[in-house]
Amino acid sequence: MPQNSKDIDKLIGNLLGANPSNSYSNEPLLQGQNNAVNAKLAPVLNFMNRSIDLCKKDNHPIDNILCHEHLLSSSDGNGAFIMLSLFAVSPGCTPPGTPQLSNFTTSIIRCHDNLRESFLIPSQAETSKKYFSDFVSMQRRDTGCDFRPVSYNVCKKLMKECLLRMTKSKKVLIGKDQRTIARLYDLNTSKPEEKVIPKMPDPSPAPSVEAIWLTLNRPEYFQWGMPEDLRNYLGQSGGASCITRKILKRALRHIAKDKYRRERMYAMIELHSLWHMLEDESEVASWLLWELQSMKNVDKGDKEGAIVAMEKNLIFQLMINKFFDDGLWSAQALRSPDLARLLNLQRPT
Repeated sequence: MPQNSKDIDKLIGNLLGANPSNSYSNEPLLQGQNNAVNAKLAPVLNFMNRSIDLCKKDNHPIDNILCHEHLLSSSDGNGAFIMLSLFAVSPGCTPPGTPQLSNFTTSIIRCHDNLRESFLIPSQAETSKKYFSDFVSMQRRDTGCDFRPVSYNVCKKLMKECLLRMTKSKKVLIGKDQRTIARLYDLNTSKPEEKVIPKMPDPSPAPSVEAIWLTLNRPEYFQWGMPEDLRNYLGQSGGASCITRKILKRALRHIAKDKYRRERMYAMIELHSLWHMLEDESEVASWLLWELQSMKNVDKGDKEGAIVAMEKNLIFQLMINKFFDDGLWSAQALRSPDLARLLNLQRPT
């Protein structure tokens, strides 16, 4: 992974097919947006990029120009998570008498893949706090994901890892807004609390199947049922059929045999391990890491071994089960660890 700003600038430039520079005004902003929207966003993006350039040139921390706060969502059932950030221009960085610029950004990232979508919304600092709070509440309601406060350096780490995956898969950032947002996470911070990256616990097995079961019943796992994959494969909506051993085995094999979906599963568990550590839930994180290593450590050239290891994985089996009730755990889904054991939903030995 590149370690300094020049490396990341080059990486982002390669993703766009151009080097970052001060010639921002000639670049397209967002695909599909009308001229009126572009005209309103252009000054904001230009100002943000010039501020970033100034920090990079003089090696200033982001805190010198921007007050910032960040939230990280849990992952949905397709491996997408959201980083929400509020950036407000620090007092003294704008001429006296001018409104204090503020904006917040949304980055929707596939945890095993690319920056799927992003946008930047400008506002005035006087109203941005309430606006941001209301927006977070709306995102919780609309996405079914929960959000937790996170440090700048965690966001920086997640964005860099995303860019590296995009480079490997030859995917590109779309438009000037995505490059600007990516660059906002490529600065340093002088605040100790913004430097914190949680230390992950050692993997440890859960005390029982029920402990994992109850974890997957928490709100942040509401969408963990792989609905799109299974609807396309089984040709039915969740809850349309009672789960049987035969259907379970078919669904497990269909998902596990695809390398892209296996990597998505690994990344979802890894992200949630980090997400739990944001509030020091080290016990739950250690369970997830234990289940992760039981699959991921096998997926190193042995395709059939990797498929079988995933099919036997407790978290994966319970996720498949959730599909049959759209995550609501009704009578058509298995309702207890005792019933789960009837379908061999047990931790592999």
